[in-house]
Amino acid sequence: MPPDPTDFLTPLTALLRQKPLGNREICLIVPPFHDAETIQPAIAKARRYMTHIPYGLLCLAAAVHQHLSGWRVRIVDLNTENLLQAVLEQPHGYDHLMETIPTGCALYGVSWMFVSAEQPALEIMKRLKARGVFLVAGGVQASFDAESLVEGWVDLVVKREAEFTLVRLLALWESVQTGQPWVPPTGPDEWVNLVFRHEGITHRLPERFQQPPTLDIREEYRKVNLPDYSRAGAPSVWVRLLAGEEKLFANVLNVRGCRARCTFCQVAEYNGRGVRPRGFEDVAAEIAFLYHEKQVRHIEWVDDDFLAHPDQALALLQAIAAMRLPDLTFSCINALMASSIDATIAQALDDAGFRHVGFGVESGSVARLKQLRKPVSLSKVKQVCELLKTRHPRIWIHANFMLGYPDETIGELLNTFEYARRLQIDWCACTVLIPLQNTPIHKELSERQDEQTTRRLGQRNATLASPGRDLAYQKKSYDDKFAKVIDFRALDPTKPATREEIQQFHVFFTVFVNLLNNVNLGPTGQPERMLRMTEDTLRAYPMDPVSWMIHAECAKRSNDWPRHEWAMGRHRQALADSRFWQEFFELYGVVPWS
Repeated sequence: MPPDPTDFLTPLTALLRQKPLGNREICLIVPPFHDAETIQPAIAKARRYMTHIPYGLLCLAAAVHQHLSGWRVRIVDLNTENLLQAVLEQPHGYDHLMETIPTGCALYGVSWMFVSAEQPALEIMKRLKARGVFLVAGGVQASFDAESLVEGWVDLVVKREAEFTLVRLLALWESVQTGQPWVPPTGPDEWVNLVFRHEGITHRLPERFQQPPTLDIREEYRKVNLPDYSRAGAPSVWVRLLAGEEKLFANVLNVRGCRARCTFCQVAEYNGRGVRPRGFEDVAAEIAFLYHEKQVRHIEWVDDDFLAHPDQALALLQAIAAMRLPDLTFSCINALMASSIDATIAQALDDAGFRHVGFGVESGSVARLKQLRKPVSLSKVKQVCELLKTRHPRIWIHANFMLGYPDETIGELLNTFEYARRLQIDWCACTVLIPLQNTPIHKELSERQDEQTTRRLGQRNATLASPGRDLAYQKKSYDDKFAKVIDFRALDPTKPATREEIQQFHVFFTVFVNLLNNVNLGPTGQPERMLRMTEDTLRAYPMDPVSWMIHAECAKRSNDWPRHEWAMGRHRQALADSRFWQEFFELYGVVPWS
């Protein structure tokens, strides 16, 4: 019989009684996003690995600081530390990372968002557990794996947004250890979102979505070294292109949650229904602090639905513009819904300094979009792209697509390809679907016993979300992955695509939508954009003959003939070195440009 969820304080109190308070210091840890032992220095030096300011951990630190006197929080970002070690060609890996984690803290918390960070997180937790520490896990992936994690990996899991729950837990712990009366901290008077195991029994508290407190995290920035993040990587390739090598970047959050309930996304399951905004004055003050006190010159928004409240968003954009910070730029890679953009919002984005905006489109099939519950109008996306291209040419326009939905046919893939090609925008990114836990698509595939959903905790997922990048991380190439080049024009359009076809279609899509037919190579394009884009790509992936060819063409249009000749030489060498690319060029009639 499962334990009574209303009778949890006795075992929780017993668990906390076993854990000494010590110095009342907690250490919050960001694990590596990738296997720490296999980080490649060449790719790290090109800043092609991802780094993020640990915004969620800063919020947790601010909550502790605001509600509990006498407690201190340290933040250790092992992802950034590991990348810096690789950039500097110093020994790196788990042994070296463990040396950077302070000893003697009362509690250690490990938080990760991406499924790619699961194995590194488990490795770090295994090593921490061997030290005998009080160990807590949190974040998106830990929330969905909570029951498995408390069976030997950690003492306790804090699920969902954790500000109130963590503060409440620490206050109870202090009461248990000191004998002082239990005084609930400010906030909801309820125990929720905890999973722990005591004397062989797993206790699961009810799950609730709580309105997080309003927090001022500016003081918490002393816990991270912002220049390290810019030296080690960037949140995305687009931040690197916009900010360059010399600018510091940061992340800022405007709202939590998303209006949509897309079947492939975890946001609604993790954050709950609806969207909860911060006050725009609070956000504007944080931006001013980052600019004036921390010398940040580029900000990536980490919202999932930046324009959910248009009036509030417009007020924020106008407040930013009124600050008159001309060298501060912004990017928003996937948080904008095209349906929320009109001429007024578009102008406000431009005036505020947005130089990159991204839309989630996902598919070129109306029927598939309805099945995905994706609130997007393909005609509205086209309309907004034309508005931005015509009136706001300073803004880099980006659309996101996904390949590999259940039973997706070759015809659907080609429809998505044709729609993306007709958009004629700066970049149409596509990824291969990874079924995320607690999503309707994961449930659907699990019922079919699809191998993508049968993994156990810590088991590597074989799906390549972005084949070119992911293979390069493994020191492999398309020659290693694909035995032959597929001619998608010759396949039956009604046939469901195989996994290998989907992964190779990713290559086909990128080559013909983003490279050979990029709008910036047309008569009204801005070839300097593609010159920068391909230069950045080739620093990490010099084996790409198509990018070398595009780079050479952009150099020619800039009358940089020495660069043109050099790039064409690199193109010919990369083509000669790859069986896959030779077959690809021949099959699709790609003629090397001179």
